[in-house]
Amino acid sequence: MQIVSKYFIRLVAVNTLVVTLTLTGVIWLTQSLKFIDLIVNRGLSVQIFFHLVILLVPRFLVVTLPIGLLISVISAYHKLHSDSELVVLRSAGLKKMDLARPAIYFAFFVMFLSYLLNLYILPSSYSGFKDLQHNIRNDYGTLLLQEGVFNTLHDDLMVYVSERDGAGTLYGLLIHDNRKKDKPVSIIAEKGTIAPTKKGPGVVMVRGNRQELDRKTGQLNLLFFDRYVLHLSMFNKEFKPRWKSAKERFLPELFWPGNTKDDLDNADKLRVEAHRRLVSPLYNLAFVSVSLAVLLSAGFSRSRNPRAVFIASFLCVFIQLVGLGLENLAVKNVALVPLMYLNVLGAIAGGYFLLKGNYDFSLWFVKKGKKKNA
Repeated sequence: MQIVSKYFIRLVAVNTLVVTLTLTGVIWLTQSLKFIDLIVNRGLSVQIFFHLVILLVPRFLVVTLPIGLLISVISAYHKLHSDSELVVLRSAGLKKMDLARPAIYFAFFVMFLSYLLNLYILPSSYSGFKDLQHNIRNDYGTLLLQEGVFNTLHDDLMVYVSERDGAGTLYGLLIHDNRKKDKPVSIIAEKGTIAPTKKGPGVVMVRGNRQELDRKTGQLNLLFFDRYVLHLSMFNKEFKPRWKSAKERFLPELFWPGNTKDDLDNADKLRVEAHRRLVSPLYNLAFVSVSLAVLLSAGFSRSRNPRAVFIASFLCVFIQLVGLGLENLAVKNVALVPLMYLNVLGAIAGGYFLLKGNYDFSLWFVKKGKKKNA
C-alpha cells in the first residue's frame, strides 16, 4: 500500500506542479504586458519592471493552486481508471478511501501551502507591489517622459523630449511653464535630467535659454544659462500616506483595523477578507474530497467515467461559485460570514462520508437505453 500511495502522490504532485505553473505563467504574462509600456515608452529600467511583476506572482498562485490541484486530481484518477489500475486495486481489496487517501494527504499539503500564501506571503508581496507602484507613479512620475511627444505633466506644465538614453539623460528639451499666468515661461535646453532637490523633484538642465513673457508690459526677458533647475513643486502633494487595501494587510490588521476614517468605513470589508483568507485554503481539500467521491463512486466502466469527470468538475465549480457569492453577500451583511465556512466544510464532510461509506452510484451514470437492455 505504501508503494501505491507514493505512486499516486507523485502522479498528482507532478500534475499539480505542471498545471499550476502553466496557469500562473499565462496569467503572469498577460498581466505583465500592462507594464511593458513603462519600459518601451517611459524609460523604466528592466530591473524595476521584473521586480514589479514578480511581486504579483503570489497573488496569482492563490487562485491557480486550487484549480491546478483539482485538474491534476481529476486527470490523474481518470488516467488510472483508463489504464485499469483502479480496477486492479479494487479487486485487490482496496476501498474507496484507500484509493483517495494519497490525494487527500497531498491536498492537506497544498492547503498548508495555501495558508502560508494567504496569511503571510500574499500580504507581504502585494504590499511591496503597491508601494513600488506608488513610488513609480509619484517619485518617478515626472521621470517617465515619452520621446517625441508633448508630455503634459500638469495642466500648466508641458515637456517635450527629443531623445533619452538608458541613463535617463534627456536631450532636446522644450518646456512650457504656465503656472504663473501673468508670466509664462518657455525653456529650451540641450540636455537635462530629472533629479530630487531640496524643494522636491526638479528638471536640471544644461546649456539653454529661458524666455519669460510679462503679459502686463508685453516685455520678453531672455536668459541664457549653462545650468538651470526648474522645480516641479506641484508634485509634492502626491507624497502622502497611502491607505493599505485589504490584500496588503496581515490577519490581525484585517480583524482589528485602525481608527482612521478609511479603516472605519471599510471595517466590514476588511473582516470579510480575513475570513476569506481562512476559508479559501479549505477549498483544496473540498475539491479533492468531492471530486474523488464522485469518481470513485461512479463504478469503473469506461463509458461512465467521462460523465463522472464532468459531474465532479461541475460540483466543484458550483461550490466555488457559491463561495464567491457568499463572500460578496457577507460584505453587505457580516452575519452571513458563517455560511462561508458552512459551504466549504459541508463539501468536505459530504465528500468524506461518500468515500468512507460503501456507496455505489454506478447506475446513475448509465444511459437509459443501456439500463433497459440490461
